[in-house]
Amino acid sequence: MTEQLTKSEALAKGYRMCGRDNGNMWQGLCEIESLSQTDFDFNGWLVASTDLITPSIDEDYIKERVADMLSDEWSSETGDDTNEVFNLIKEVDFGPITKAIKEKLGDYGMYQLTTIRIVQDAQK
Repeated sequence: MTEQLTKSEALAKGYRMCGRDNGNMWQGLCEIESLSQTDFDFNGWLVASTDLITPSIDEDYIKERVADMLSDEWSSETGDDTNEVFNLIKEVDFGPITKAIKEKLGDYGMYQLTTIRIVQDAQK
């Protein structure tokens, strides 16, 4: 059985965003606090994770792509068939640029929906 939380329980547990239970299609999220009776009448809702997933890239990936690109361009322009440009680029420290990219993208991301269903608080 799928876990269920009332709107109040979800908020108390620190969840703040949710989305429609529409089969994992991409969608914008809304705030749990803003869900109304009408929202519950027409949609099933799932809690969004509190963990922000951000775009990321690894230093070796950047290094490999830059080395490939520059050595290919150099080879095309000059006919040089050695791996010298590739090997020299592979010695470069791409750590600072990788860190700068991660910092720039640190607040940009998405929250994935969980399987936790939100139900309306009991009416009094």
